[in-house]
Amino acid sequence: MSKLQESFGKGLGTFIAAILIFLSTIFPNNKNLMVYRQGQDNNLNIYGPIIVEAVKNKDVATIRDLMCANIKKNVPNLDNRIQEIYNLVEGDFVSTEWGDSYIQGASYSASTREGSIAQENFLVKIVTTKKTYQYVITWETINNMKPEETKIRSFTLSEIVPDEQYTTIAVRLDSIAATEGLMKWHD
Repeated sequence: MSKLQESFGKGLGTFIAAILIFLSTIFPNNKNLMVYRQGQDNNLNIYGPIIVEAVKNKDVATIRDLMCANIKKNVPNLDNRIQEIYNLVEGDFVSTEWGDSYIQGASYSASTREGSIAQENFLVKIVTTKKTYQYVITWETINNMKPEETKIRSFTLSEIVPDEQYTTIAVRLDSIAATEGLMKWHD
């Protein structure tokens, strides 16, 4: 493939994406365009680094702001609950690991005439001077019926410990979760 063909292919993809975004502003209630737009806007390539920095710095406000409406409505004292989870992390921060290889485990997507939902688990490994931890965040990228339900649907902290049968296992310490719709259809 020539450089001209390669450039044209990249330019064409960008052009098509721009057209779809433009159309979604003209037709905001079109479900297909809304799904595309949410997939772009709520992408973990955008929010992954924000989440990592928030858990690394124990930033309550950022995580709270990224929670779905269900959690914000149904978890009393949400700021305190997030802080309680952060307080379970012992030791000083050493490093984090995350990325495409940490977007793994369960995922869920479904579409009906009413709309579409897509979720995935996002893992952030935190190493401190005392222990190793893993945050598992269930992230809803798409919900064109209730856009306010996108983003964090669960926020779970586990400690990574050695195991004789396996190399390591994750022992769940605490979790905040939506009251419905974790890796399944919800209203």
